Amino acid sequence: MSKSKNKGKKPAQNNKKPNEEIKVKIDKEVEEKVSEETAEDESVEEVIDEAVEEVVDEVKTEEPAEEDNGDKAEEAEEPKKADKAEKTEEKKPKKSGSSSKNKPMSKKAKEREANAKFRALPFAEKCKQDPMIPTCIALVFVAIIVAAIYFIVPNAITPSMGMTLDEFNARFNDTEVVHSLLGSGLDFRYGNVPYVDPAVEPSILGDQATVTGNPSYVDFFSGPSKSTINSGIEGATRKNDGELSYIRLYVEYGEDINPVWMLLSSTFQTLYPELNMTQAMDLALIKLGEYNGDTRYYVKGDYGFRIVPVKKGEIAYIVVDIVPAKILNEADVREYIADTGAAATVATESAVDTAATTVAAT
Repeated sequence: MSKSKNKGKKPAQNNKKPNEEIKVKIDKEVEEKVSEETAEDESVEEVIDEAVEEVVDEVKTEEPAEEDNGDKAEEAEEPKKADKAEKTEEKKPKKSGSSSKNKPMSKKAKEREANAKFRALPFAEKCKQDPMIPTCIALVFVAIIVAAIYFIVPNAITPSMGMTLDEFNARFNDTEVVHSLLGSGLDFRYGNVPYVDPAVEPSILGDQATVTGNPSYVDFFSGPSKSTINSGIEGATRKNDGELSYIRLYVEYGEDINPVWMLLSSTFQTLYPELNMTQAMDLALIKLGEYNGDTRYYVKGDYGFRIVPVKKGEIAYIVVDIVPAKILNEADVREYIADTGAAATVATESAVDTAATTVAAT
């Protein structure tokens, strides 16, 4: 307890000399002992000796101990304070002084500083310092021009039917009309159609072709069907995406109108999947019956089509010429067919007879 009480405090200083303190305490103790022991049969000398010994022992044990404890506490406290002061100095952040300014910057710090300065420059100044910037910009413009030449210009000059040749053939070969003909022994399907040079393999329409392709933007194809009847397919696909620019189906025409009728019916189901077989056949009969030598286009939905009779040598053909409706002008259109999903009326046998007579006369 004496250590805790005296910690951090200086021992009280006593101005009295030690001998005088001892004497005072002895006198006081003697008086108390004399008064207490008078009643007993002890001599005064024994009382005095005993009191003297007790006081001397008390002075020796208590006073030096208190002084020593105070001194030791003070001495122990001073190293502790010094240790705390050193730790506090260590924890304090070092202020950036001349030593930090003189410390060389790291490579990353230099790069960050250089990048920050470069970003703050005007665009023209950046181009002067880094020639790659104008070079990259020029390359971007070149890429845009090339893309425009390869995609935008051809697509604008040569509109698409929205399907490739393979897609058209797959749709045509899978129509209800074609499947019904297969059951009758007739095969109107198309296989792999080869690409040709139009100068060597000219169009079956010849001078009657109103839509032709630019060899710079399209590739031309032509080939027969699988049918035992003399029939085939031709057209052009765009170089950049393979989509159809136009397509023509043809079949030899004789005394029997049925091959022409089936070809046109299957073509309608290919272009307009919403038509069932009956609707497609009715629409084909109506348009065959309306033929009067007018070679302008019927427009239905996204496509324009027309029926053109031609002769190649001694053989007569009926050609179904199909083009994107967007390329046709008003002068090119004979009739707009309402896109109702079905034929407006049902053809009669007289319409078939009329169509046969007209085609034969041509």
